[in-house]
Amino acid sequence: MSAIFLRYAICGGLALLLANCGSTAYFGDVSRMQAVERIGIYFDRDGSLYPTEGPVVNKKDLNKDTGYLLAYYLDGSYPLQETAEFKETMQANGLVATGDMEKDWPAMQQTLRRAAGSDISKRLDALDSTATLVVLIHGFNNTADEAVSSYQVVEHKLKELKLPAAPHLFLEVYWDGRYGQVPAFFTYSQANAKFVGLSLREILGGISNKHPVRILTHSLGAVVAANALWNVTTTMDKSPQKIRKHQHDPADVWFWQQLNQQNGYSFRQVFQEVPSYKTPTHSDLRLAMLAPATPGQTFTDYLQRTPQQPGSKGGYKKIIIGANKDDEVLTRFHTELPLLGATTLGYVPDDFTRYVAPIVNGPANDGVATRYEMYTGNMNEAIRNKHGWAVYTRNAENMNAFLRELLAK
Repeated sequence: MSAIFLRYAICGGLALLLANCGSTAYFGDVSRMQAVERIGIYFDRDGSLYPTEGPVVNKKDLNKDTGYLLAYYLDGSYPLQETAEFKETMQANGLVATGDMEKDWPAMQQTLRRAAGSDISKRLDALDSTATLVVLIHGFNNTADEAVSSYQVVEHKLKELKLPAAPHLFLEVYWDGRYGQVPAFFTYSQANAKFVGLSLREILGGISNKHPVRILTHSLGAVVAANALWNVTTTMDKSPQKIRKHQHDPADVWFWQQLNQQNGYSFRQVFQEVPSYKTPTHSDLRLAMLAPATPGQTFTDYLQRTPQQPGSKGGYKKIIIGANKDDEVLTRFHTELPLLGATTLGYVPDDFTRYVAPIVNGPANDGVATRYEMYTGNMNEAIRNKHGWAVYTRNAENMNAFLRELLAK
């Protein structure tokens, strides 16, 4: 078995431990749908972009390859060296397939990322020379239809609030955070979020700094955004010796380390080539995390950038945390499923005061960190406990203030 396929087999090999790897969130159809006021970008679980030109990816065959676009093209029915589909897709994106995966796949993905950044910049420029980019990033356990629905609810809410007041463009980020009935696949979702974040990083880096950037995430979308904006290592790279002995810190993502040991393309890309992933340097960037499914230690590396900023300044203007001490999904990982990952930033106040506020508000930084408890306690418990983005948007008493903190002048 080749090294590139070894990691695809991991999902099956550890299935007994993790119950299942979740189902693939497929974006082949919706990836061709765009609108004037918004633009969508679509990632598989490896952080690879769906091609915007050429044949539409086949859902059945992508599912067979566990959601990896690269495996889809490398599969026996889609050998990279022979498939007319891949050659046509390469051609449609201005590239020529050489038959060498190590050259063809990275080249196509880099071309797609740079084209996406350029396209977004042009769309912003057409609106206004200083139009605002509003980036929306959903969490794990979303199908394509569910993600689309959540974005519609959020954008409708912002329209009601007249936010932002200036000309703006919505960038909807769709990514495969897996979905299904069993939460064990959350470990896979976390690994996917790292890859997607690094790919998004290059896209954001291609957008002109004259445009303000506002990023709004839900749930595990916080990890996607964090990896796009700084070099997250504390919560993602633990000692394999500790893992084998089951000495888990609250922030351990033990399955991530198992993936780290493989030799597949994206793992080399992430762990050996991170210095080539330059972090965004926009002078007016704000980040809001709603019900973030990540530990506060994610901010331990907040000042780690590529390249390092002068004076180790953070550079991002606002960090806003929307928390809910009663969120049934976030609290469940702590009480019932601690080995699958920590989600404490979304509901434990101490995570904000220990990890976020000191580094963002501290003398080494030039930003402001704010925390909102999304419910005041008057809301019906059956609603207040829910984790869904649309439920928060429609019902949380402090949602308007949270959104204004991010998007108002």
